[in-house]
Order: sequence, then structure tokens, then C-alpha cells
Amino acid sequence: MLKNKDRELQESLIKFNKFLQDNDSKRSRAEKKEKEEIKQRVHKEQEIVKLLEEVHRQKTKQERMQQASRDPRVPTRSTTPSAASTPPPPRSRRSARR
Repeated sequence: MLKNKDRELQESLIKFNKFLQDNDSKRSRAEKKEKEEIKQRVHKEQEIVKLLEEVHRQKTKQERMQQASRDPRVPTRSTTPSAASTPPPPRSRRSARR
């Protein structure tokens, strides 16, 4: 009778230890997953910031180009003042005939 109780108690202890090990394993996996998700979120947030900056640069560039198309006197970044004020070179007679 006492042997049965001992055996039952020992089996119960083994099951409980297995339960604790399983929980510890699940907790470790969950912590690892959480760290990876945080890392991915931070990376995505940094990517969003970079893309928003690029959108801002592109909108600014578009606004400059639209302004330049409305008023050709407004220089864009690509044209320098000296290049804008210099007249184009004269055409040769050969290129004028073609």
C-alpha cells in the first residue's frame, strides 16, 4: 500500500517536472520570438523614416520642377547661373540644312 502511494507520488512528481520543462521551453521560444519581432519592427520603422524622407525630397524636387516649367527664369539645381545666361553655340551651315 505504501509502495503504491510512493509510486503514485513519484509519477506525479515526474509529470510535474515535465510540465515545468515544457513551460520553460515555451517561455524561451516566446522570448526569442518577441526579440525577433522587436528587431523587425525597429528595422521597419527605420525604413519608414527613410522612405518618408525620400518622399519629401521627391515632392520638393517636383515642386521646383513645376515652378521652373511655369517660370523659366527660376533656375533649377541642375542649371548653374553661368550656364543659364550663356546663349547656345551657333549652328553650322551643314547642321542647319539637315
